[in-house]
Amino acid sequence: MDAGQIILVKSKNITILGIDIVDVYIAIEIWYSENIIIAGDRISNNEYGILLYKASKSMIRGNELINNTYAIYMMFSDYCEVYGNNITNNTWGLYIHNSNYNTIYLNDIISSDVYDDRANFFDNTTYGNYWDKYTGQDLDNDWIYDQPYYLDIDSIDAKPLVYPSRIYLNLHQDPDNDGLTNTEEHYYGTQPLNNDTDDDGLPDGWETSYGLNPLDPSDATIDSDNDGLTNIEEYQLGTNACDSDTDHDNLSDYDEIYVYGTNPCNNDTDNDGFNDYIEILHGTDPLDPMSIPSAYTITTTTITIEHTSTTTVVSSYVSTVREVVLERLPIYALAIITALALATMIVTILRMKTIRGSEEES
Repeated sequence: MDAGQIILVKSKNITILGIDIVDVYIAIEIWYSENIIIAGDRISNNEYGILLYKASKSMIRGNELINNTYAIYMMFSDYCEVYGNNITNNTWGLYIHNSNYNTIYLNDIISSDVYDDRANFFDNTTYGNYWDKYTGQDLDNDWIYDQPYYLDIDSIDAKPLVYPSRIYLNLHQDPDNDGLTNTEEHYYGTQPLNNDTDDDGLPDGWETSYGLNPLDPSDATIDSDNDGLTNIEEYQLGTNACDSDTDHDNLSDYDEIYVYGTNPCNNDTDNDGFNDYIEILHGTDPLDPMSIPSAYTITTTTITIEHTSTTTVVSSYVSTVREVVLERLPIYALAIITALALATMIVTILRMKTIRGSEEES
């Protein structure tokens, strides 16, 4: 919702939520109030974005404060909480005067200066803020710089963030689309905004899924499953780096690529109903759906039934068949034919038993 200006005086327990305020002198001003929540607002191109005067125990969270002279101006306001805000391209991102015991954390403070003349906290003992003006070392890969950021002699962020605050606020998201959530990136020590931390051509999530080290570039040239393909080749081809025969057709991934030209991820490359290995075994072309095996042999099934003093031999309809012309009949059709023949055989057996039973009764 767009608004011209919001002013609260001597108010309590009020929430200002989802407001857009642009090009005014003071966008939101709070006087002599407490327990005010200012959340999810977009405030830009103003002289003052948010002004608090004797507005204690209030909360400023999740706002966009961009291109203001003073993004957040606090005077005589104590015990407030400022977190999760995007404070960008302001002359003063935070101007805190005669205000004490305010906690400021998980904000992105970019191209904006900060002034603080009293005792305030720029971290919540776990997270500080992201400062574009500060870079340091993170030797333990905990995403917190190892050294504090000194704004001035009295104002210290003891837990400055290595990455923008959205990474810490959205731990279940995957902003770099590498298959790892921010929580998982933190666990593996990878970079949440770089999908290939070790720059080896393999996405971090792909590496961890196959037990590789996303911090070691050398494992791209290793052949993990001993099929003749390196891990980088497996990734590029879409094959399984831990299985030498991805499609389980009895042909190794390497042979499918470099010997036969078949698809290592599809056991019937030409979709003619015949496994690539079967075609190669019978000398047909696994890349040509018109080239198929021409014959199969089905063995003879003979069942012997004793009938009184003589022996009756029932030969099933599944007799020896050789050189059966398939005419591109899918292999599963053979199974159907066999099943039908077996069914006929069973019926014959049952009839013989019935005849035998009748003769015994007579």
